[in-house]
Amino acid sequence: MLVPDMNHTPLLTSAEPLAAHLLVLQQQGRLPGDLQLVGLLGTGHNASVFAAVMNDTHHIIKVYASAAQMRKELYHLKRVSPGRSRLIVIDEPATEFDFVFFILEQPPGRQLLSGGLTPGRSAALASQLAGLYQHCYAQSVSVRRLGRELRYARRGLTALAQLQLEPAPYQQLLQRLEVQLSQQSEQLAVPQSLIHGDLWWPNLIAADPGAYIIDWDRVRRADPAEDLAKLRLGFWFPKNAFPSRNFFWTAPTHGARVAQLMQAIADAYQSSLGDSLLPRLRFYAPLMGLHLLAQLANGRSIVEPSLRPSLYQLLAADSLRLAEDPLAPIPDLTGTEYYALIERSRRERLDGHPGPPG
Repeated sequence: MLVPDMNHTPLLTSAEPLAAHLLVLQQQGRLPGDLQLVGLLGTGHNASVFAAVMNDTHHIIKVYASAAQMRKELYHLKRVSPGRSRLIVIDEPATEFDFVFFILEQPPGRQLLSGGLTPGRSAALASQLAGLYQHCYAQSVSVRRLGRELRYARRGLTALAQLQLEPAPYQQLLQRLEVQLSQQSEQLAVPQSLIHGDLWWPNLIAADPGAYIIDWDRVRRADPAEDLAKLRLGFWFPKNAFPSRNFFWTAPTHGARVAQLMQAIADAYQSSLGDSLLPRLRFYAPLMGLHLLAQLANGRSIVEPSLRPSLYQLLAADSLRLAEDPLAPIPDLTGTEYYALIERSRRERLDGHPGPPG
C-alpha cells in the first residue's frame, strides 16, 4: 500500500508491493534468489525500512520514493561506514510502483532505549561519531549565522509567561550567549565537519553487543557541537511529549547513563581531533533549548496537541543547567514523580492554559 507522507511523497506502509517487486527482480536475476523479505520495521519522513534475510544474515531494505534522496543517503553512508558488505542498490523505479531501494547488511537491532544504554554501546556510538567528525573542511562555521539564531532564540523569552516561569534567569542566559558569541567568536568559528544532522535517539540502534547509527540522509557541514546538542536535548524532549509514541526512558533512574554517553562522545572527539567540544557545547545546548521555546512562542509548538507546560518547563530548566555544564546528567526523578509528570503532560490541553498566538 502506498500512502503520502507529510510532504505528499508516497511511501510504502506494507510489505506486499515490495515483495511482489523483489520476486520480479529475482526472476530477472537482478537480486539473489536467497533474499527473503521478513517485514516492515518502520516508516519515516523519507523512507520505509524493511527487514530481510540473505545467506542467513540480517539485512535491511530501505525504500525511498525519491531516487535523489536515496542517493544522498548512500553517498554519505559509504563515506561514514566504509567496509559495509553486500550493498545492493536498485535505483531504477519499477514500472508498477514508483520507488527505489537499497539493501544493506546490518546486525539485527532495535531502537535504543535507556535500559540498553550500556558502556559498550556508548563506546560504539562515540567511536562512530568521532569517525564522522574527522571529515573536516576549510570553511569555518559562520558567526553571522549564529547571531541570527540568537536573535530567533530571543523570541523564546515571550513563551515564559505561558509557562509561568520567572523570565530573569533566561534573559541572563541569552545575554550570556550573546557575550560568548561576541567575545569568543574565534572559538565558535571552528572549521566545519560532517555532522549527522538528525542525531536523536530514534536513530540510535542497539545491537548485540554494540550499537550503530541510522538515517544518513541529512548529513551536512556544521559544528559537531550542534549535532550533540540536539542529541542531548532529544533524550528528554521532544519525543516524550507525544502521547502516541514510546518513551526513551525505560526507568526514571537512567539519567546518569545519558551523561556517560555524552562524556564518551566528548572524550572520543578530543582523542581523535585534539580539541574539546565542551566550550562550544555550552553554547549550542542552551541555544537549542531556547529555540524550542521560540517555536512555542511563534505558535509552532512541536508537541501534541500544541502546548504541554509541564514538559516545556522541564526543557527550560534543562537549558539553564546545560549552560553551566554541557554534560549535566538529566535529573533522576523517582518513579512516582516521573510518571506523574508524563501523565500530567498528556492531559494538558490548550483549554485552561494560555496558548501560543495563531
